[in-house]
Amino acid sequence: MKLYMGASDEYIANRLNANEYFRENKKETKAVSAKMLYMVWTDDFYYGIYIYGDSIVDMRVMNPHYQPMISEDEHDILMTRSKQKSKQTLLSAKEDRYADVRPLPKGILKVQDGSSFTPYIAAVSRLKTRLATVQKKHPEFEMKDVVLPHQIRYRIMNKFSKLYQLEVTFDIVDKAVCDLFSKIKVNTKDFDEMIAVISDKIDAMNRENKEKYNKTVLRLNRVKSKKMDFIKHNL
Repeated sequence: MKLYMGASDEYIANRLNANEYFRENKKETKAVSAKMLYMVWTDDFYYGIYIYGDSIVDMRVMNPHYQPMISEDEHDILMTRSKQKSKQTLLSAKEDRYADVRPLPKGILKVQDGSSFTPYIAAVSRLKTRLATVQKKHPEFEMKDVVLPHQIRYRIMNKFSKLYQLEVTFDIVDKAVCDLFSKIKVNTKDFDEMIAVISDKIDAMNRENKEKYNKTVLRLNRVKSKKMDFIKHNL
């Protein structure tokens, strides 16, 4: 099923753009795209459910004149389609097996010409052997528990960089970062402001997690309701 008499997202986006409808935020104005429309269709808000933190509001109940953009059934179908697409994307993406081993993510270390250091783990085969030996007594151990700082390495892989093949180990990076931070002095005012910013970010993360939990509970309740209706009318 597609929305509005079978029209595709591309068709709807083209109609909106032709009639001078735009997507606008504080930074810029963009034309409506099919991808943006799909994100709209799969948001609970657009079939009438507003979720914010611990609050779940059914706007269809609060306002009898409220008309959602899409129906609940259309939302369910599009959500299912979106999840299937996400699974395919995850399967096609190259798995980064050692992401939890490296303390620094890709792209964070750069040289003056802008080239990034590419992280890798040295002597992986020997590490696997060591891990297998350790796991005989401590089965809960993982690769990150046996790798040493000098075995975590970063190398410039950009062939056009003057520093191509330059390599550093994490123990050197760690020492340089610690030396840098040891020279930094923060006054009480700046420290309090930093704590306030971090607290706001933590609150936002907690609110987002609550919203995700409430969305999950909402969908489970809808599934249970449909199940009971099926049992009632068919058994």
